[in-house]
Amino acid sequence: KYSSERILVTEFVKGNHLNQLSKEEGLAMTRMAVEACTASLVLTGFVHADPHEGNLMLDKDGNIVFLDFGLMSDVEDTVMEAFAQGIQACLAEDWDQLTKAFKSSGFISNPIEWKAEDGSETNFVPVGYDPVTGQDLGIDKLSKDLEEAMRGEEGGTSRFGAL
Repeated sequence: KYSSERILVTEFVKGNHLNQLSKEEGLAMTRMAVEACTASLVLTGFVHADPHEGNLMLDKDGNIVFLDFGLMSDVEDTVMEAFAQGIQACLAEDWDQLTKAFKSSGFISNPIEWKAEDGSETNFVPVGYDPVTGQDLGIDKLSKDLEEAMRGEEGGTSRFGAL
C-alpha cells in the first residue's frame, strides 16, 4: 500500500521526529539513539550507517524507532575494539588513549590533518614517535587539543557528552 518503485515500506510506524518533541523527550530520544548506535557498533559490528534525525522517531510508548535501513554496514573487529577503547578513554578522560584509539580505528590519518579554527591553514602532523630520537610527532599535541575541545564544551566530559 505504501510502497512504490522507489520506496519499499515493510511497516508503517507512527511516531514523532526530534523537531516535534519537547526538549526532555528530545534528550531522551537522543540518549537512546546514542546508546543503541554505540551498542550496535561495539557489540554486534552491524550498524545503521545513516542515523540522522530524519531517520529516527519516538513512538507513543517512548521507544526509539529507526527508519530507512538502506545504508547498513559491517564493522571490522579491529574497528569495533578501537571504538570500545575510545569510549572507555572518553569516560576516563584519558585523552592520550583516546587519540591512540582514533588512530587504531582509522578515524585519523597519518599524518594527522586538521584545519585551524578560523579555517586559515591546514596542519599535517605525523602520528607517533620518531624511532631514532623518540621525539613526539603529534600524538601529544592532538591529545592536548582534544582535551581542550572536550573540556571547552558544556557537558563535553559528561557520560553522555563523551559518547
